[in-house]
Amino acid sequence: MILQHRIDLLDDYLKDCIDKRVFPGVSYAVVTKDESHINSLGFSQIMPDKLPLEPNPIYDIASLTKVVGTVSGILFLMEDGKVSLSTKIKDIIPEFKHDDITILNLLTHTSGLPSLKKYYEECKDKYELIHQVCNADLVYATGSKVEYSDLGFMVLGFVIEKTTGSLEKFIKERLFVPLGMKDTGFNPGEEKIKRCAATEKKEGRGIVKGKVHDGNAYFMGGISGHAGLFSTAEDLSHFVKTIIRNGFYEEKNVLNYKSIRLMTHSFTENLNESRGMGWQINRGFSYCDLASENAIYHTGFTGTSILIDKDFGFVLLTNRVHPDRNNMKLIGLRKMINNLASAAVSV
Repeated sequence: MILQHRIDLLDDYLKDCIDKRVFPGVSYAVVTKDESHINSLGFSQIMPDKLPLEPNPIYDIASLTKVVGTVSGILFLMEDGKVSLSTKIKDIIPEFKHDDITILNLLTHTSGLPSLKKYYEECKDKYELIHQVCNADLVYATGSKVEYSDLGFMVLGFVIEKTTGSLEKFIKERLFVPLGMKDTGFNPGEEKIKRCAATEKKEGRGIVKGKVHDGNAYFMGGISGHAGLFSTAEDLSHFVKTIIRNGFYEEKNVLNYKSIRLMTHSFTENLNESRGMGWQINRGFSYCDLASENAIYHTGFTGTSILIDKDFGFVLLTNRVHPDRNNMKLIGLRKMINNLASAAVSV
């Protein structure tokens, strides 16, 4: 049950965040197996003009692309018998430099690949970028620790592309269409730009709106395994509800319940972080005091996050990087916001 008086407390807190310029605008969804509460507050942009959020606003969800799109894509490939967790990347992408790195290494951020590199500043086109990523040197021994890596999920995007022919089409057909996620996808298009929340003011691009904020994803045409998806709180509530319901959305079985179980299984128990397939697991993290130890969580650089527990989910979408990325206030407030959302659900 979603408790209205608790929702009111959450709304009041988020309004205060807007007043204190933690973010210009926010949309959220509190989700249970049987119901969802969705709301939007604040502004789409505050410069050059101050504009309110449009109904059902669309956000650049940044690294939530990893767990919503890419992890789901890999799980579909596993269910189809195309890959396994032990599949070596080199067996699918012969150009890949490292012989022993597996799908699981990339999913759990234990590959040894660097966290981030601004390839868009040095490559002449996306094909050179792909070549550079596949030939990146390791920065630590594979499997020795967890170190979050955009590069690893870029490679997973290449794996899905190579195996299916199209990362974008495959995820849309297998996930977004069955879940009724009509506003989720790469490159929203001119007809939806008005509904998009603005992100950073970037040199050479101006105020970014309706185009991916991430430099490498933008250089690749807006489509990548690590960033590039746009979505709404409503659409993501469908995704969260499907996870809570062990793969079922309405009457459709979209993901196998065994695939859902892998999301919450820690593959890195003896390392420095607890990671499932892409997701952080609530062991040693402090993102929600009220979540169980098996809750999963992920954030996005633009100010987005998803928290999923066994009977509850919370989607938070903001454009905290508007008008610039130096606004870091949200980072210290995430736990408070997640606690308020979690307390709004009573079983």
